[in-house]
Amino acid sequence: MLNLADTVLFGVLAYSLNAIWSYADIFQPVRLQIYKIIPNRSLKMPFLCPNCNSFWCGVLLSCMYNPLEFISSHYIVSVILCGTFTHLIAFFMNALYGRLTHQPALRNDVIEQELKPPATAP
Repeated sequence: MLNLADTVLFGVLAYSLNAIWSYADIFQPVRLQIYKIIPNRSLKMPFLCPNCNSFWCGVLLSCMYNPLEFISSHYIVSVILCGTFTHLIAFFMNALYGRLTHQPALRNDVIEQELKPPATAP
């Protein structure tokens, strides 16, 4: 049986994990290393973009705490549903934050610009 409190708790935990990974300064060196190591832009953006990363935070968290495991008899389906649920929460929370602060939406080129190391003078 689906417990609403467990689902809400999962959503809060997953969004918190996503916000910590995406915005915390303590993980900036790790994000910078990911940016440097992975050469393909389409492979590195899921780990750097807050909206893309929210799906993977939901998948990771659902491996430990999965409130939707009783909906589907297949574990992988419930993990994907948890990732999608977290992605939707992060999308709406980021959109709400953008509306409240009158800031433009976070785009991939802005993320790349923030992560590029400063150019050194010759």
